[in-house]
Amino acid sequence: MLGSEHAGFKSQELGMDKMTRWLLGNMVSMALVIVLCAPRASWGATKSMTARTGTIVLLHGIGKSRLDMVPLEKYLKKHGYRVLNWNYPSTRKDLDALAVLLHKKLDEDGATTYSFVTHSMGGIVVRTYLSKFSPKNVSRFVMIAPPNQGAFLADLLGGFTAFKLILGPAGQQLRRGENGKCADAGVPECEFGILAGGAGLTMGMNPIVPGDNDLTVSVEATMLPGARDFAVLPYPHPVIQMMPRTCRYVENFLRTGEFGATEKEKRRVVQKNEAAP
Repeated sequence: MLGSEHAGFKSQELGMDKMTRWLLGNMVSMALVIVLCAPRASWGATKSMTARTGTIVLLHGIGKSRLDMVPLEKYLKKHGYRVLNWNYPSTRKDLDALAVLLHKKLDEDGATTYSFVTHSMGGIVVRTYLSKFSPKNVSRFVMIAPPNQGAFLADLLGGFTAFKLILGPAGQQLRRGENGKCADAGVPECEFGILAGGAGLTMGMNPIVPGDNDLTVSVEATMLPGARDFAVLPYPHPVIQMMPRTCRYVENFLRTGEFGATEKEKRRVVQKNEAAP
């Protein structure tokens, strides 16, 4: 009797051993499928994206912070890009000093290739950096609402004490012509595109600023010779960099060198480029 019970327990143990081995085998197989298949596809996509575009550096405008660029940062990360959203002291230093800080920041970061996406004065900081240091590892550059020819409002308000105190030395350099540094900040050697804000009319969003404008910068003031692509979007200056269409166009340019503007936007671009001196 005891012998038969012992044999029964032994067979049960053998059955449990087989079940355990079966479960462990299946768990190992599932783990291998997950490791070898799913991550492999995502790793491959990230690797190819990094190889093509490198690190995307975001620069906000004067008096702002990296928070202004967070929607764009999230959009680009969602599409597989490595993003460096730089918070810099835009109101405490002049453009040359800011360019030096950017150079140090990129040197610390250590990536092999960079592309830039900037809003407002951030574009002038990058232009100054490119002109000053002539880096050879820059792929593409998107400027959103940049005062490339200087800003009318900086001319109008630059002499006031409050303007000087709030926007600092770089604010004074946003003036047009010889009084500022925008027009002489240099033309990038890399591929670059410009997204301007405007109403698409002779008079823009701000009646004080001459011509079509985004409340702060005129469409004409954003232009720079040598741009690979140019588009005018119907968004005001403070939020143009956050809008979904802007984010989509930025990613298009980083990937293809073109914004993929609509026919309406292309017509507006032709009109504005023809009107430019």
